[in-house]
Amino acid sequence: MFHRYIDVLLPYPLDQSLTYLLPEGLEVDAGWMVEVPLQNRTERAVVVERHSHPPDVHIKEMATPVFEGPVVSEAQIELARWMAEHYLCAPGEALFKMFPSPHRLSKKAKSDLASVERPTSPAESLILNDEQSGVFSLLCDELDAGRHSVHLLHGITGSGKTEIYIRALQHALDIKRSGILLVPEISLTVQTINRLQSTFGNELALLHSGRRPKERFAEYMDVLAGRRRIVVGTRSAVFAPVSRPGIIILDEEHDASYREHSTPRYDARQIARRRCETESSVLLLGSATPRVEMRYAAERFDVRRNPESKARFFYHRLTERARGALPDVQIIEQQGDADISRTLLLEIEKNFESGRQTVLLLNRRGYQPYIQCRTCKSVVECPRCSVGLTAHRDGRLLCHQCGWTEREMKQCRSCGGPLKKQGTAVQKVEEYLLTRFPSMRIERLDTDAAAKIDVEDVLSRFLQGEIDLLTGTQMIAKGLDSPGVTLVGVLQADRGLALPDFRAQERVFSLLMQVAGRAGRGEEAGRVFFEALNTEHPVLLLAREQNYDRFFAEEIAERRESGYPPFKRLIRILIRSREEAVAVKRIEELASLLTTELSDKDELLGPAPAPLTKLHNNYRYHLILKTTAPDRLRGVLKERLPAFKARLGEKAFVELEFDPLDML
Repeated sequence: MFHRYIDVLLPYPLDQSLTYLLPEGLEVDAGWMVEVPLQNRTERAVVVERHSHPPDVHIKEMATPVFEGPVVSEAQIELARWMAEHYLCAPGEALFKMFPSPHRLSKKAKSDLASVERPTSPAESLILNDEQSGVFSLLCDELDAGRHSVHLLHGITGSGKTEIYIRALQHALDIKRSGILLVPEISLTVQTINRLQSTFGNELALLHSGRRPKERFAEYMDVLAGRRRIVVGTRSAVFAPVSRPGIIILDEEHDASYREHSTPRYDARQIARRRCETESSVLLLGSATPRVEMRYAAERFDVRRNPESKARFFYHRLTERARGALPDVQIIEQQGDADISRTLLLEIEKNFESGRQTVLLLNRRGYQPYIQCRTCKSVVECPRCSVGLTAHRDGRLLCHQCGWTEREMKQCRSCGGPLKKQGTAVQKVEEYLLTRFPSMRIERLDTDAAAKIDVEDVLSRFLQGEIDLLTGTQMIAKGLDSPGVTLVGVLQADRGLALPDFRAQERVFSLLMQVAGRAGRGEEAGRVFFEALNTEHPVLLLAREQNYDRFFAEEIAERRESGYPPFKRLIRILIRSREEAVAVKRIEELASLLTTELSDKDELLGPAPAPLTKLHNNYRYHLILKTTAPDRLRGVLKERLPAFKARLGEKAFVELEFDPLDML
């Protein structure tokens, strides 16, 4: 029988697919993108099934295909359905996250893109040490066996994790499979990308938002067609439609950028795990500072330590640097209002005079972070958010949450008193250094600078020794492998430890460990200085010792006692509204509704104002569910939330996040 009906998904919060009549003479199949009539407009949709079962209601006829052939695979459609169940989102919302915005390519554009050659060349192949060889051998065994397993590669900074990644991807190709490598930020991995391009040539696809849309879509379609079998990209590249994936690798697995912050709020690590489970693939997670939850799971379920483990986990350690040695770390006291302490300035000057490079991190954008009234002492806040405005060097006051911008003001909004800019941010540090060391070649890398300069060019020049000092925010804390860096300084190193988030200490510890690891990767020893107000803070002391194991032991003990992950799972539900009274009322209603559904395995925290109570002109109130039975609570929410959302109208919105990484 002619299958005259198609079910399609649209990128909207619709729980089910919509059915349309397929016009005679048109041939489409699952995975094709089509245009369909919806109310009084035409929308793009993706076909997920073609069948011969007419619905009980009157249906419209499909308009036309957008492209010849599919834009997603059957595996991606199934993954979207799983995401809909796991994250309680609409399947169409999930599916439309998986591919770049489609672009029609002219014949000339297709020809030009097809003619771009990435010639392979024999890249320098490093000799693996015993630790690396053991890890690589086991990965090959798992790949050859074609079975699913999870590997945590916990290696100190500079221990040669990237070399293992590249060899594992090559082995996947050798056995006629494919692979995906995810990195937190493409522009910060210049060396790795160059190595991958020289190794894999035209087998390599780069999928990230920094590419031109047409190029990105063209390479995505090459992957779908099987013409490229190795994919490198950021978070969304986890959806790349590689055929027969043998291995999925996440570098810097601890990085928060692997979490999506719009619906559906997926975690690329969870998506990678799901893909590897369903496609009998190897999942490799690498980090010098693994997430506490991942370290706990890997150690607990490692099949070599626990042969009865139901999960096939392997926990690998790399304790030696491929070259160089771990740096010496010191903690020095921040000196009042001084931008940089005298001790650190002398070290920078000495390093420059010896012809060596310096990395200086201050994880604070802008010029000065506070503008305060001298009379009433109030801080100038963003009119749309409950955060202070930051002064930038160009005379703007900027909100780093919503992007609100206004010119620098002279008088307080509240009392008309005079204003004073206070504190130090990274632009002020750069300005001070340029004045103090006029002959020094200095560059800054942060979000603001990256919008105006070529980041890859800056990093390339730094790696070639053409820059003496690189300063910036957390962007410069990872990915740099320059043997010329012998000095690293961190300003305001204890900033962030007081945030109202149980992961605050883990984030600061990880950042300090990562940036310290930029020093001493060559023949000369590295030196690191943490400048802080509280020089005796336990997290700083452990980072000075570069003692991850002790940090993990103390952190896991605190989480066990307080009932935080990995001992309980978290679900965060947030209500936002332009009217604060509406947000308060609705979150209290939701809390009352859920209280009746809780068991002795669940705990409700809140409701309460979110730490960032106002954001983008919306008031935000949230509650946190802690549970040891997340699947049961997921079922409760699936049953209860739709009716609750329907009662909200247009004055309030619900944000639902499983296993949240950010409590702000």
